[in-house]
Amino acid sequence: MEPLARGLPVVTTRLAAMGLHREPAAGHNHTGVFIVPAHPRLVADQVVQLLSNATLWQQASEGASAFIRANFLPHALEAEI
Repeated sequence: MEPLARGLPVVTTRLAAMGLHREPAAGHNHTGVFIVPAHPRLVADQVVQLLSNATLWQQASEGASAFIRANFLPHALEAEI
């Protein structure tokens, strides 16, 4: 979660994303988390796409920060209690 809080997009598998508590939708979404099948080539392809597309990187970066603010800061967690 720290990379997301710092605005860094994350490429991961569905299994690893389970640790986020609020799993984002698979594929491209607005959370800054890109969930891909557990296949090295598919992970690499997504990383290359992020690194070579400045617009996608910027959108994912903004989405990552917003995802953390909306779901993991104290005010968001207090609402669940």
